[in-house]
Amino acid sequence: VDYTGYAPGFVEFSLYSTNGAMVSRRSATISESSGSIGWSELSSLPRGVYLVRAKSGNEAVVGGTFVKP
Repeated sequence: VDYTGYAPGFVEFSLYSTNGAMVSRRSATISESSGSIGWSELSSLPRGVYLVRAKSGNEAVVGGTFVKP
C-alpha cells in the first residue's frame, strides 16, 4: 500500500469495507513522508472497493481507496 503526506513516526492504517466494517488493520513506523508498506492480509480479501484510513498521533485521515480486482 502506497502512502504520502504523513510525518515520520508511528502510523496505524485501517481498511474498511463499503458498508463501514473494519476488515484489516496494519501498524508501521515510517521514516519518510511517502513510500509503501507491505500488507499481506489484503490478498485474502474478497473482490471490492475498500476505504483506507490512517492515524498518526492525534490526526486521523481518510487516505483513499483500495481496489481488489
